Amino acid sequence: MDQDLRQYLEAMEGRILDRTQEMVRDAQTEILRGFERYQAGVQIRLRSLEAETSNLKTAQEMRLANLEERVTALELQRGMRP
Repeated sequence: MDQDLRQYLEAMEGRILDRTQEMVRDAQTEILRGFERYQAGVQIRLRSLEAETSNLKTAQEMRLANLEERVTALELQRGMRP
């Protein structure tokens, strides 16, 4: 009887351990999926910010080039060396 009870308890312990490991793996999978969804949203925002920054940089460079041209034109009108 004692041996039968031990075998039964060991079998139950094995099933409980297997089920617990399965639940932990499922939880890990759900956590990783959550991070993946969050990361996808952040990636979209970062790309949008990079595009805006790039457009701003291009606009600044164009404005600076325009100012340089105007200063050069003024220098030439006044007989100054550019």
